[in-house]
Amino acid sequence: FSENVVKGLGNITIVRTFDNTIEEVIPVGSAQVTGSGTSWTINPSITLAGSTQYSIKSDASTFKNADGVVFGGVSLSNVQSFTTAMTLNSVSVPADGTYTTGDNLDFSVAFSEIVNVSTIGGNPYIQITVGSDIKNATYISGCGTNSLTFRYIVAPGDFDSDGIAVGSDIVLNGGTIKNGAGTVDAPLALINVGTTSGVLVGTITPVEICDGIDNNGDGNIDEGFDNDGDGL
Repeated sequence: FSENVVKGLGNITIVRTFDNTIEEVIPVGSAQVTGSGTSWTINPSITLAGSTQYSIKSDASTFKNADGVVFGGVSLSNVQSFTTAMTLNSVSVPADGTYTTGDNLDFSVAFSEIVNVSTIGGNPYIQITVGSDIKNATYISGCGTNSLTFRYIVAPGDFDSDGIAVGSDIVLNGGTIKNGAGTVDAPLALINVGTTSGVLVGTITPVEICDGIDNNGDGNIDEGFDNDGDGL
């Protein structure tokens, strides 16, 4: 404000600008409106969508000066507006099932706006845990969209019987992920990650065995491969 004011009566409304959807109505007398003098803060109780423009509208008389002259209020969307920061919204994981050597484990990371990826300095990745081993799901596609795909290809010897686990962040590894204009770094903390308890890995490396038995009567000791890992 241009002068010191105090709270009056009425409501402050947060509106999504592009379609005039009312997101929240906040009584000016509530604890969600804080401040003093010329500076006041409005604290919505909801989580606003990222990369979205909102307007603040207020009833007449929500604030008044020391002489009791009331603030006229704001009813137009272009008077007081703001745009929320880019957000990382969710991580989609592979479908439940058992994956074997050569299968792809794909993870899709959704942002609130288009992002650009540079791999000149290195390829970003997401760490995943397969059994007790840490593997890297490497960025493969999505630059210029709001969804990036990271992939790990199951290798011989990988095994996980109770579900893989996903790390907490995207590791840039020398690369960059920025907004479409290239001016703002994208958030990297992974949230709303899909459930992976049913994403199993079941590869076993065949082991040559000799059982010391002539199984077919040809006078030779037989050798073979234990393909299923049961020792037989």
